[in-house]
Amino acid sequence: MGAKVGMRHIGRAGDVDFDIETWDSVSAQVELAVCGMFRREMPGTALSGGLRHLDAVLKGGLVALRRDGIFTGARGETMLLSHPPRPILACAVLLVGCGEPTLWSVETARHVAMSAMREVLRLRVGTVAFAPGLLDSGLQGAATAATAGAMLQGAIEALTNAGSDAWNPDTGGPWLRRWIFDTGPGHAEQAALALKVAFDSHRV
Repeated sequence: MGAKVGMRHIGRAGDVDFDIETWDSVSAQVELAVCGMFRREMPGTALSGGLRHLDAVLKGGLVALRRDGIFTGARGETMLLSHPPRPILACAVLLVGCGEPTLWSVETARHVAMSAMREVLRLRVGTVAFAPGLLDSGLQGAATAATAGAMLQGAIEALTNAGSDAWNPDTGGPWLRRWIFDTGPGHAEQAALALKVAFDSHRV
């Protein structure tokens, strides 16, 4: 799973390209793979999709971090895995907490993306893949409505409000060059449309 089948360009803001790719945190060919994780999965569900793939590669380490309270999944919490094992293609993996899945909202989506972008800018990486892990944690339908647009808004807001540390003095632009939203092949068209509409509506 996780094979890359194509990229769709969403737009450009603050000298950063925003795109969408059909890959996951294991197969993302970037400097930093950002992976959203809740405090727990939705009732009656188990970890699936890209999160399960990542946990398997880490030999259960992802779930163990949460179980042992090292990374709890609290909203906006972050943790850097600086030397991930193969077959993870990214140079590093950043976990970002999404909070309680039953309390997921548009505002929480915006806050999580802002937290992720702030940490990305602090780390001064050039290419990032962001996988929020909603479907992988059991959220479906109405629970994810307007989420894509809110995450895009939060990421761009954090980029716009970034301090001088986010800017590369050699180029005059941000260290970050490309932010990629990860999605599964079955949701690529819907996610790309939602992100494009959100991008155009905010005129960023």
